[in-house]
Amino acid sequence: MVLALLSLLAAPLPAPVVLYAADGSGWGQACVVGVDEALTAGHVVDAVPADKLRWREALGQREGQVTVISREKDRDLARVRLEGAGGLLPIGRTSTRTPEPGEDLRISGVAGPRRRPVVIHGRFLWTDDAGDLMIDALTFGGLSGACVIDAEGRVLGVIGGAQTNSSEPWRRSIAYAIRVKR
Repeated sequence: MVLALLSLLAAPLPAPVVLYAADGSGWGQACVVGVDEALTAGHVVDAVPADKLRWREALGQREGQVTVISREKDRDLARVRLEGAGGLLPIGRTSTRTPEPGEDLRISGVAGPRRRPVVIHGRFLWTDDAGDLMIDALTFGGLSGACVIDAEGRVLGVIGGAQTNSSEPWRRSIAYAIRVKR
């Protein structure tokens, strides 16, 4: 029993990944969905020259180069390869399901200057004309690319931005998630 508990505690946990420019000029987040693959907001990868884009574990020491696998031009979504990331656990399987209005959703990301993992609870509101998910949640700058997950642990999309009337660093807002389409 003790050995089982210790092995459980030692097992790697799914954690958000930070994407950043090698020169420190900007950062965003990525949602690990495969052995070495992640989803992120397209504008996160567009903002950094390809040879300068790096990744880092939110809870670990590993980091490496990022390669863009695909960038959907009609939507703000990119699939990236995290070089040297073998062994990172996916946060969840992707799903194209549409949540029910009022359904609880979670945003898994990182916050603060030390990039600590956070889980933000929100409620699904509606889909917009492009099919993106609108979520009532407490948000902050730098959340682009963070995972949106349902109660079953399925990845429904990644945060693309938020609209708010407040200038507070942590604020209630309408966050929009770029929806997973496959």
